[in-house]
Order: sequence, then C-alpha cells, then structure tokens
Amino acid sequence: MNDGRKKVAKNSVIYSVISFLTKALGMIMLPLYTNIKYISGTEYGHYGVLSQFIFLAVFFISLSLNNAAIRFYSDFKDDVEKVKRFFGTIMTFVVLLGGIVVVVFTLFRVPLCGLLFDGIPFLPNVAMTLAALVFYAIYTMYQGFLQSMQEGTRFARNGMGFALLHVFLNIVFLVFCKDVRIGNFSLGGLNGMMISLVASYATFSIIGVFELIKRNEMKICIDREMLKISLRYSIPLVPHSMANNMASYIPKLFLNKVDFASGNLTIFTAIHSVAMQFSSAIDVCQSAINNAQRPWFNEKMKHGDEGKREIIDFTMIAMRLIVIVCLGVGLFSQELVLVVARSPAYYEAWKIIPFFAMTHAVKAVYYNHSLAIMYDVRTNKKMFICSGSGTLFNFIVTGILVWWVFDLGIWGSAISFLLSRILTAALSIIICRRHKLLMYPLREMIMCVLVCGVACAAGILPINWYVIATTGEQIALFSTMFFVNFAYKLVIFAAGTFLIVGDQRAEFVDFIKDLVTKKKKKAVAASGDSESEDQEQ
Repeated sequence: MNDGRKKVAKNSVIYSVISFLTKALGMIMLPLYTNIKYISGTEYGHYGVLSQFIFLAVFFISLSLNNAAIRFYSDFKDDVEKVKRFFGTIMTFVVLLGGIVVVVFTLFRVPLCGLLFDGIPFLPNVAMTLAALVFYAIYTMYQGFLQSMQEGTRFARNGMGFALLHVFLNIVFLVFCKDVRIGNFSLGGLNGMMISLVASYATFSIIGVFELIKRNEMKICIDREMLKISLRYSIPLVPHSMANNMASYIPKLFLNKVDFASGNLTIFTAIHSVAMQFSSAIDVCQSAINNAQRPWFNEKMKHGDEGKREIIDFTMIAMRLIVIVCLGVGLFSQELVLVVARSPAYYEAWKIIPFFAMTHAVKAVYYNHSLAIMYDVRTNKKMFICSGSGTLFNFIVTGILVWWVFDLGIWGSAISFLLSRILTAALSIIICRRHKLLMYPLREMIMCVLVCGVACAAGILPINWYVIATTGEQIALFSTMFFVNFAYKLVIFAAGTFLIVGDQRAEFVDFIKDLVTKKKKKAVAASGDSESEDQEQ
C-alpha cells in the first residue's frame, strides 16, 4: 500500500475513533442532561432547538467554504504563500460574514425570534446562540483546513479537546452553579449550557486560528480572485449540505404527529431514535473514511487515468469494508438491542435497524460518486439534484406511508429512508457517468449491496420466524434460541463477508499485513527513539 493510501487508512481510523469517543461522552452525560434537578425539561427542549439552529444556520455563514478548502488545497499546496492566502481569505471572509449575520439578526430579532424561537428570550439565550454560531463557523473552517492537509492527529486532538471542555463546563454550570446568580442572570440550567457551548467553540476556534498563524499556514487577508473561485465552487453546495442535514429529521416530524395523535407518549419517535443511535456506528465509519479520502482523492484526480485507476481500486476496498460493517450491524442488532435496551418497549427497534444498515450500504455508492461530482467545478452544483431530490422524495413518501395515507409507523419511515437513498445514489451514478467523471465498477458495487441485503434477510428471518410460529413470542434474552440464533448469524456473517470481499481478498490481506507491520515499527520507534515517534505522528 503506497504512502497516500496509508494516510487515508490512518486518518479514517483517527476520525472514526474521535467520533465514537465524542458520541460516547454525549451518551454518558444524558442522565445529567435529563435530570430535572439540574435543568428542566422545557429548558433542555429549548437547548435542543437552539443547538439545532446552530447546525443548520452555519451554512449561511460558512457557505460550505470548508468544502472549497478541501477541494482546492491540492492545487495550491506546493506554494506556501498561496496556501496562506487561500486559508486566510476563507477564514477572514467567514468572520466578516458572521458579524454581518449577527447584526442583521439583532436588528430584525422580533420577527425572527417569533418565527424561529417562540417562547425563548432573545437576551440572553438567542444572543448567546448567535455568538456560538459565529465561533462554530470558525471552528468548522479550521477543522476543514486540517482535513484538506490530511492532518488527522491535529484534527482529533482539537475535536477531542472541544468535547472534553464542553462536557466539563456543562458539569460545572449545571451542577455547581445551578443556584448561582449574577443579578437576575442564573448561571445554571439553559443559561449554563449556552455559556458552556459558546465558551467551548470560542476557545477552540481561537486556538485553531492562532495555531494556523503560528505554523505559518495562514495569514489574515482577502484575495479577491481566490475568494471568487472558492465561492463559485462552494455556494452551490449550500442547499446540498442543508438537504443532507434535513434528511434525518423528516421521519421524526411525521412520527411525532402519529405519537401525539395516538397518545403513545412519542414511543414511535423514541424507537426510531434508538434504531438511529445503533446504526450511527456505520455512519461514523462511513463519514470518517469519506473525510479522510477526499483530500487524497482530489490529489489523485490530477494524475489522469493512472490516478483514477488507483482511486477505483482503493474505493472498492473501502466500500467493501463499509458494507461488511453494515452487514454486521444489520445481523446483530437484535442481540445488541436486547442486551442494551432497558425497557421492552424499545425491543422493536432492532427490526428496522437492518433497513438502516441497507440504507448506509446504498449510501456508500452515493458517497463514492459524490466525490467525483464535487471534485469537478462544472458539476458540483448538480449535487443538489441528488440530495434535494432524495430529501423531497423522503418527505413525500414518509408522509404517505406514515401519516397522510397509510399508518405504517416506524416501518414506513424506514422504508421511505431506504428508497430515498436508492434514488439519491441512482442520480449520482447518472450524473457521474453522463459527464464521464469516474467509471466505478457499478456491477461490483451493486452486488456488494445486494449480498448485504440477502445475507441480512437470511440471517434474521428463519429462526425468528420459527420461534414466533411455535411459541407466539419473540426470542428471549439469553435463552437457548438466543444463542442458537447468534451462532447461526455468525455463520451467515462469515459467508456474507467472504462474498462481499470477492476478488480483492489479496488486497485485504496486504492491507492487514501493512497495518500490523506499521504497528510493530511504531512500537520499536517508541522504545528506541521518541523523537522519531513524534515525527511519525
């Protein structure tokens, strides 16, 4: 495996680990966040609204310029001065635009707050949200710069530092400052969580900017030509990014309606959330590989047909790995949910997780084709055709299957999510092939996805159907059939993995050998030469 592909693999692991750790911290803190002794249910609901606004509104400040940084860095990286001006231009523009957005929102705060934050006061909560929004935009820009330079270790260090500081400050303000007041201003509850969010983003965005300047990687400036090129590329991606972020909230919109109308105390929404939580393990791996691959991909695309062949070869290895993860999550979701879920009310979640696993397998096809579409400055604006069409389709079909016509509940949401991703993947394939950007082996990709689906069905249905038919009940936790079913699934998983890997078995063996060899070299370096270890990192 060449050095470029080693770095992609290494950064994929780093991004996966940091994502898992930050998600784990969030799960650990849930008992505190949901304890009304420290923050009321209403306040925590308001925090959810404000934080979600930040994640969606950031696109109006960043204008997806982090994607431009990843796309064009490979064009400038051989000229240090150009890189400094390029990063500096993007960062300066984002800061200026953020200031303008804050001023405009403040001037029109009455109608905007009434529309977006009904019942939440502008001072201090919405005002702190605007501050957090600007710092979050700067933070995402900095992380985008690190991705473009393939600085996985710095990316992880900064991301983990933010997560730890955020958790620490939340504990301080919610637990130790819950009764502290400065005048009429309370430092606990919602105010404390917002202070924590602003302080965390501010700290690590400022650290990031100073680090870039200190390392001579950025200087504050505005280069009109570079800004023009960057905006021409990034602005068409804004609706695409927003559409992708909206996709996961559409099912909750309709499931909440069903729950409210039926008086089920939002049980459908809760089951859906649990299923999404388990399937997010796939998304973490998928996003990590995608983020690590993009800078390397952009570099290889400049090398013509030889570079494209190398991209295709590595992409197929990466996709097979993702599909194997999808197969594992889809097969063993039943056991995981039965072990982890505290209430039988959530046991239904495992039945739709295989649908989510298949959705992620299909999304792997979409991800790979989207890299080629986003690389070409002539076609990147067409990404919204894929994401926008998929989101609109998801909204319509979910509405039909869950609320307007049928009452399929979580099954309707899972089916519509899968169908929308199939549409998105199909559109990305059409665009990629019509413009002759990159000719992936489509038949092999589709076979990987189909094997995953067939193996999931073959592993889940037979024994579960037998138990239900003979006893009228589902498989019980740690019963005899529980272990029989688990052993049977292991056999199916091994067979499915063998078929998914296909004719790239030699590449997989080489990949594993390379990782083992690399670990041994690091161990030797650690014991004999600490300076060499620092350089390796």
